[in-house]
Amino acid sequence: MSTNGHVVTSEAVRNAGSTRWRGGKSTSQKVRLDGNIARRKVVGQEFFWWDTEMPGFGLRVFASGAKCWFVQFRQRGKQKRVTLGRPPEMRAEKARALARAQLAKAALDGLPGAPKAKAKGGGGMLFSDYAPRFWADYSRHWKPSTRKSNRSRVLKGLPATFGHLRIDAIRKTDILRWRDSWAARPGAFNRTIPILSVMMG
Repeated sequence: MSTNGHVVTSEAVRNAGSTRWRGGKSTSQKVRLDGNIARRKVVGQEFFWWDTEMPGFGLRVFASGAKCWFVQFRQRGKQKRVTLGRPPEMRAEKARALARAQLAKAALDGLPGAPKAKAKGGGGMLFSDYAPRFWADYSRHWKPSTRKSNRSRVLKGLPATFGHLRIDAIRKTDILRWRDSWAARPGAFNRTIPILSVMMG
C-alpha cells in the first residue's frame, strides 16, 4: 500500500491506551480529552494525553509545564504533528474541531477531484471487493480490541456507503457528503475517518 493519505502513526496506535514508564513515571495516558484534563498539572517531565475518541488527537505537556493541543498523523510517507493551540486560550472543544478538520483534510489529500475514466480492462476494484482484502491484509497490525471495534466498520459500515464505487473513482465530494451525513454523530465519525484514511492510503 502507498503512504499517500492519512494514517495515525503506528507508534501512537501502539502507545495510546497503554502507559509507558521512564524512571517509574508514566509518560502517556489515553483519556477523553476535555477541559478538566487540560487543567491537570504534570511537573518536571514531558507527558502526552491521547484522546480515546479521535486517534491522533492529543495534549502535550512539556517539562516546563506548558501545554499544547496537537494532532498527529502520517501523510505522503512523512509523520506530521500539527500544533493546534494552547490551553487555556484554546478550549478542548475548539481543539477537537480543528483536529477533526485536519484529519479530514489529510484523508482527502491525493484523492481525485473528479472520477477517472474507466479503463478498458474493466476499471479499478470496487470498494466492496477491496474491504475484505484490506481487512485480511491490514487488521493484523491492530491489537485485538481494536480489531473487534473496527471489524464492522471495515466490512459493513464503509462498504454500505462506498461499496458501489471503484477505489480509483472515489472523489473528495463523496467523502465530504459522507462526512456531512454524520453531523449528528460526530463521535462515530471521529472513530471511522482514520480507518477510511488508512484504507485510502
